Amino acid sequence: MSRNLQNFMQNITQIAIGNFDGIHKAHQVLIKKLSENGAVVVILNENKNLTPYKFRENFSNLPFIYFELNTLRNLSGGEFLDFLSEKFPHLNKIVVGYDFRFGKDRAFDTNFLRKNFSGEVYVMPEFKIEGIGVHSSLIKDFLDKGELENAKKFLGRDYEISGEIVKGQGLGKVSLVATLNILADNFYLPKNGVYSSFCSLDNSAWQKSVSFIGVRESTDGNFAIETHILENFSDKNYKNCRIKFIKFLRENRKFSDLNALKSQISEDIQNAEISLKGKNER
Repeated sequence: MSRNLQNFMQNITQIAIGNFDGIHKAHQVLIKKLSENGAVVVILNENKNLTPYKFRENFSNLPFIYFELNTLRNLSGGEFLDFLSEKFPHLNKIVVGYDFRFGKDRAFDTNFLRKNFSGEVYVMPEFKIEGIGVHSSLIKDFLDKGELENAKKFLGRDYEISGEIVKGQGLGKVSLVATLNILADNFYLPKNGVYSSFCSLDNSAWQKSVSFIGVRESTDGNFAIETHILENFSDKNYKNCRIKFIKFLRENRKFSDLNALKSQISEDIQNAEISLKGKNER
């Protein structure tokens, strides 16, 4: 941990603790319980995430501080509080969700915090939309089914991923349509198939696109994340691409030949344009 971060943590008086995967609507409500000198403390795990590592910081203006789960999972409740006191010597408020558990075998809960932490402990009750609790696992279930509108309702925004632009098979530009290939490690991916989408290259303006996730059944048989920009596009050796998924258009499938695939891609482009008509992500 850098000295600058250590010095910064000396001034933190309030923290919200959790995994905060997705920074969804419930997380947003919880984070607002922090005031001046507050920070979001993220306990990182090794799962595929809606918002891997620092991608969380795109959706909140508060500072984020990260600890690995493996460094904390075997602590007793008292050791956990000692750890917090060491890292945040002026801590006087902890904010957690109702189901927050910690320590060895996840044996310690909000009741332990309330009894043993010397400052204020705020426990946020379950946040619900239309009677349904908002949880990262629920949003992932919606993404698994390609139900992007439901995912958006609970997430609070269109779901997006980000990744490095990498070299593809080179077939699209020659025989099909030009696409950008994306390597989005650690992101939880929606259901395989074709989507209408928006993409942003190196944090430039959002552009309408059609995107594909899945195994390229009709060509090389490799898994790929690809996006084709529907608007004017000039290849400037971009490094990074963010993709917002708007609507699931169709399942992935194998085509008899490249002509059949190209015909379907043309139809996908038309359907994406219809889906995105009137939408603007500038």
